[in-house]
Order: sequence, then structure tokens, then C-alpha cells
Amino acid sequence: MARTWHPSARIAALGIAAAFVAVAAPTVNAQIPGNNPRTTVYPVDSTKVQLDVEPVDLEAGTVRIVVQNNTASNLNCTGIGGGPAATVTTAEVVARSIDYFTQYPLSELADLTLNLPTQAGGAQQISLGSAQVQAGSAAEFLNPEWDALNQNDAALEQARLAGHYGVVGTTISIQANQAFEQTVRLDHPSSGERADFQTGVFMTCTVDGQRYAFHAYEGGAKPNYGTNDSTGSLGSAGLGS
Repeated sequence: MARTWHPSARIAALGIAAAFVAVAAPTVNAQIPGNNPRTTVYPVDSTKVQLDVEPVDLEAGTVRIVVQNNTASNLNCTGIGGGPAATVTTAEVVARSIDYFTQYPLSELADLTLNLPTQAGGAQQISLGSAQVQAGSAAEFLNPEWDALNQNDAALEQARLAGHYGVVGTTISIQANQAFEQTVRLDHPSSGERADFQTGVFMTCTVDGQRYAFHAYEGGAKPNYGTNDSTGSLGSAGLGS
């Protein structure tokens, strides 16, 4: 049976109280409700590739990482949608990212639009892109996935401003059963000196047609953040401290 999912969402802000109401729900034509053929799941527990991340060298502004290919194939690991092959940042951002991929599959979301009343009595439409709802606003009420996405975006922006962010190109090539090592230079902080922080590394790689999310934390310990005291479904598959 052919299955289609046409996700669309339109949020109306009504009056001064700005009550949010979904006025267009997804249309589903599938035997299993919620079955979205455009959804991609990235496993986070695989040891096909293992990572290790060292503490930040504050004087040099660098972080050393090791990527171990445990497969019998040469790998060319690339980022999602042309993004960086690997990202070094705070352990919190990495933990949030892994929790996101654990809890929510990656799906193609339709644009979200706000219909805002104007003084003249008309409506002003503001496109928010795929899910750009301000963290801490109605995002959690509307969809916890959007809220998690925006919370992670806010944490990443804070890390960038603090100089706790660096990337590894667009491709990491690793020979079969070999390791790749690189010292990653961090961006400069927007102001002041770079403070010490628990490092983390995140990358994705396609192995045998399946894309996986790989990660590691400095010291091998996943940090707690916010009100989330979870250790995740599977923790870090690192090489050790």
C-alpha cells in the first residue's frame, strides 16, 4: 500500500493573551498512525566507530580527538547536509544532541507560520522555518521535539560565544581498523578569556548504508543538564579517558 505523510503546521496567536492553537494537522494515509516514510533514525550506541576527546588546552586553544574505525572497510565520514564531519564543543551540547537523536527521529518538517493580528485588524504571517520557535515559549506545549531542538541550539550558541566550539572539515577519511587523530582549533571567544570546560565530540558516519551518530565526553562521563537527570539510553561509546 502506498503511504504518504504531508506534515504541515500553522500556529495562530489569538488576542493579547497570545493563545496558541494548531489549525492544520498532519494528514496521514498509512496503516500505522504516525508512520512517516521521510523519517530517519540514527543509532547512537554503535561501536563501529569510537571516539575519544581530551581536555581543552587553554593556552593553545585546541582539543585533541581520536576517531577509531573498527570496521573492515575504509570510511569517508561526512556531516549531515554538508555540515562538519565532526564537532568539538561542550559535553553538554553533545549530550543534548545525543539525547535528541535518541528521543526523536530526524524528519522533514514543514514550515511553521505564525498568523499575528495587526492593529488594522488584518493578519501578518511570519515564517519561522522548519521549527524556529523560541526556546521556553510555546515550543514545549506545541511539540517537545521543537523545544529540544531550540534548547540545543541555544546551548550551542552559548558555546560558540564562549569559544567552546571547533569543527573538523567536511570529511574524515579513516582506513579499515585504523585510527584518525586531529588537534582541533577552537573559535575565539567573543569576549574575555576562554574558560575551562568539559569537552565533547560529536560526529556522524554512514556505514553499510546506515548513518550513525557517534560521540564521546571528556573523562567518559555524560553531564547532567537542566532538569534532565537521564544518562541517556546508552551513554557514551568512547575509547576511554
